[in-house]
Amino acid sequence: MTPVSSIVIRRGLASMRLVEEALARQVTYGGDVLTNLLEVAPPPATDEAALTAALAESLELEVAELEALRAPDPRAVRRVDRALAEAYGAVPIAIDGDALRIAIAEALPYGGRETFLTAVGAEVRLVAANAARLAMAMERAYGTPMDERARRLLATLDGAPPAPDPQPALPVSQPAPAPAPASAPAPAPASASAPAPASAPARRGAADGLRTFLRGAARKASSGVARPSSIPAPAHPSEPAPRRRRGPFTRGDAEEAFAAATSSDGVLAAVLEFAHQYASYAAIFRVHGDVAEGWDARGVGATGERVRKMGVPLDLESLFSKARRTRLPTERQTPEPLDGAIADELERVDAASAIAMPISVGARVVALLWLDDGPDPLTLLDVFDVSRIVADAGVALARIVLAKKRGAPTPTPARVVARSSRPPKVDAAAGLRALAAALTPAPVPAAPS
Repeated sequence: MTPVSSIVIRRGLASMRLVEEALARQVTYGGDVLTNLLEVAPPPATDEAALTAALAESLELEVAELEALRAPDPRAVRRVDRALAEAYGAVPIAIDGDALRIAIAEALPYGGRETFLTAVGAEVRLVAANAARLAMAMERAYGTPMDERARRLLATLDGAPPAPDPQPALPVSQPAPAPAPASAPAPAPASASAPAPASAPARRGAADGLRTFLRGAARKASSGVARPSSIPAPAHPSEPAPRRRRGPFTRGDAEEAFAAATSSDGVLAAVLEFAHQYASYAAIFRVHGDVAEGWDARGVGATGERVRKMGVPLDLESLFSKARRTRLPTERQTPEPLDGAIADELERVDAASAIAMPISVGARVVALLWLDDGPDPLTLLDVFDVSRIVADAGVALARIVLAKKRGAPTPTPARVVARSSRPPKVDAAAGLRALAAALTPAPVPAAPS
């Protein structure tokens, strides 16, 4: 699947500068690339229909008709339960003969289409709509209120006067930024011709803009202003206190943790614990749309709290984007500019090499594992056992998804606790020499003459 931002640039629907601003804005405020691009450059600077067509090409679907989104067919709506529609972000908008036409703004997760086929008992035809129009259709079909960000964007797209605050508000659960000092001049409101000051670093080019942006995201973590994210912290306060482990975390231990896990967090925690034994630093990023959002980390470098404030755009070339595209463990060869920014924010600039491993459920990459061994080189052969555990993790995640869909009970998850250091490497050659010396009989002293 080609990233929508690449299609936008290839078709000339927006300049590279505007796409960079949208990507930087996406990691800070969330949402998809098109939403952020339409906020950065609303019509007539961009064309909503052309951008939606680019999204449809990326998803390999047809474009949803605007009138059907504005007035979904009640017969189609009645065939899909509201809870199912909201869970998958999909809205039934029309009936085409024996097929049900369902609008989506991003690819369905693994098994999603099959779930709808089973639920409606008929053929399903997926069509593409941008996120704001999909929120409009969801509200008109099921009465689910759209958020204020989507409402403001729709007002702009439909020709209403622009909202006074062009930046999306932080969620209520997040602390608000500290007010500016009284002596500081109030910033001028942004407009399509004058982008918001927060995205100005992107104008200096992809590498410098993204590096500055990633650092800004990390600074928000230390100041208590968290980036909006749907990713929960990996801690589970409701679970019992874990027992500390002694000795290595073996593959058998990881498989037991996979079998006992009731959520993706349990699976990822086991992967991280196992992987850290083979590298001095390991971090996991969960994939949401075109952004890899930090989940947790182990080792000497950026802490898990800091990593959870990071977001890496996957629309730009990097070690992560290559691993996601190929769905194979990938070793960093010629570092891209974004790779330097990632290493800098992970506090791993001294890493001689790095490896990214995709964690996949079916054909969909749901998470990315970063591994490095500091100044010591790390190769794919060194982490072969980790790649096997990563493959097992994908199977475990698929099992959890299917269990949740079927409503099957799952056991209490086993918690995995990080150890302060990885087990020491064993020098096999030294061990063999010591064994040979122990088995060699001592020389018999010669008899005195």
